[in-house]
Amino acid sequence: MTNPFPTIQDLAEKNAGATSAFKPKLTLQGLMSRNAMAIISCMDPRADPKDFWGIEAGMPPAMIRNAGGRAADALRSLEILSALGEGLSAVAVVHHTHCGVGQHGIDDAHIKRTLPGRMKGSPSALGGKTWDSYKHQMEEESVREDMRLVLADELLPKDVQVLGFVLDVETNRTTEVRL
Repeated sequence: MTNPFPTIQDLAEKNAGATSAFKPKLTLQGLMSRNAMAIISCMDPRADPKDFWGIEAGMPPAMIRNAGGRAADALRSLEILSALGEGLSAVAVVHHTHCGVGQHGIDDAHIKRTLPGRMKGSPSALGGKTWDSYKHQMEEESVREDMRLVLADELLPKDVQVLGFVLDVETNRTTEVRL
């Protein structure tokens, strides 16, 4: 039986936004009967996979969004997804241009200066905490770093396909990044 849903590559090629055709949402049981796919992307509204790859309601893949779209913060979700249904078959890591993460002075020092005035706890709660996702690197470098991190996770399937992309937020186009 062929998978009735597009591959991550198909979604990347589609890249024109959601179509007007509505597809009913699947049940969890229906989703679990297929190999799972996941997209890791930034929480920035300009980097929403529904927009840049035209993902319609009820379609796989699972979307894991966090600050910077970093894989380190997504591994727990990927591991859980791997345990469902037939397991995890593919992961796309998508970082975007003009991200505040690592740019515009948003780094560990900025966060540690800003949080004490906003947090409910004592500044000592910051302790030695770091936010490694806030690095100064080119998008392609950070995508490759995250692809390697996903591939190295020993709890994920040995045959999981890991793809990388950079989204240009000015054109809404994704470009594949290879290891």
